[in-house]
Amino acid sequence: MTAPFTSKPTPSGEKFTLGQLFTQWGVALTPTQIGGVKANAGEEVRVTSNGAPVTGDPGDLELEPEQEIELTLP
Repeated sequence: MTAPFTSKPTPSGEKFTLGQLFTQWGVALTPTQIGGVKANAGEEVRVTSNGAPVTGDPGDLELEPEQEIELTLP
C-alpha cells in the first residue's frame, strides 16, 4: 500500500505534524498501521519526505510547505 501526499503551507505559518493531520481525518497512523491496514509481523510503515527516508514514528513528521510524503506498507 502506498499513499502519496503533498502538504501545502498554512496561512498562519503554524507547524503541524503528519499525526495531527491523520487525527483530523480520523485515520490511524502508527509505525505499524495506516488507517485500517496493519503491517505484518516484523514490518513497519516506510516513510519518505521529498524522496528521503524518514525514521521513527510517522506521526511525528513535521509538515513543510510543498513537501512530498509517501507512506508505504510492505
